[in-house]
Amino acid sequence: MSSFERICYIHKKIQNSKAVSYQDVKSNFKISLRQFRRDLAKLRSCGAPIHFLKEKNAYGYTYPFDDFDFIEEKNLLFFTFLEGVSKNRSYLPFVVENVLNSLRDKLLPNRYKKLLSHISYECEEYIPFKMNEFKIFIEGMMERKQIKIKYRNSKGIVSKRTVEPLYLMCYASQWYFIAYDCQKKDIRTFHSGRIEEAILTEEYFKSYIRDDKLKKYIEDTFGIYKSDKVKKVKARFYEPAYYNVLGQVWHKDEKKIEGTHPEYGKYIEIEIPVGDYGEVIGKVLRFTPYSEILEPENLRQEWLNRLRESTEKFS
Repeated sequence: MSSFERICYIHKKIQNSKAVSYQDVKSNFKISLRQFRRDLAKLRSCGAPIHFLKEKNAYGYTYPFDDFDFIEEKNLLFFTFLEGVSKNRSYLPFVVENVLNSLRDKLLPNRYKKLLSHISYECEEYIPFKMNEFKIFIEGMMERKQIKIKYRNSKGIVSKRTVEPLYLMCYASQWYFIAYDCQKKDIRTFHSGRIEEAILTEEYFKSYIRDDKLKKYIEDTFGIYKSDKVKKVKARFYEPAYYNVLGQVWHKDEKKIEGTHPEYGKYIEIEIPVGDYGEVIGKVLRFTPYSEILEPENLRQEWLNRLRESTEKFS
């Protein structure tokens, strides 16, 4: 049995019985007192408020501690995700089998290992990752050197850019580079699949982007394409789309309102901060004809135009 299994047992025992003794653990795991104390120390290092209960000759918590609740189930999902991602060459160039085996033994109790053949994580559609580009961007970030790229935008137009790489992100199974665009003099997001060429230069960064500004750029708005010009977007989803959207989280700062329409039934209204309209339009169109963009008005008109264009083109 791994120390992780023992720690989970200790936590559950305290949660259920308010105390755990060395004899409790020894009878289940056949360990020494020294090992038991090491397990307590590990649990304490994770923030558990362990203290000795003299009257019971056992250990308990000084206040409620729930960080380890469902920890085995969380680890099962984490390992399934890790194993699924590692099998996709778009994410990793090779699979280190012994690393996965080691993690499996450390993270999962035997009864959960049996479930691995019945749980999987499948990646969505993806563009194969170009490791040479990844290497160039990583070197650029580490050495703070500019990179010259040829980039094809969503309309197929190719342009030459000089960028200062800041961040690498996997979003919806697609890889993106976030960089300071020296021509635009602002932070931009580049889809890795549209980079046709990348060359590391000997020129060092000429801009200075603070970590807090980069964090704000990444986290403040919905979607992958960002902007410091944040707009509030409001969309509504009617039955049956209502049931799909109800449990989804689109952004950490979203606001939701539920209601009932006299003709369309239940609906949920979502307000999110958006930096780029393109992705949110596509998201709402996925639920057509049971969705609509309400605000702002210019975005609503753009959404309606997309619907008209599609109808005229294919009807």
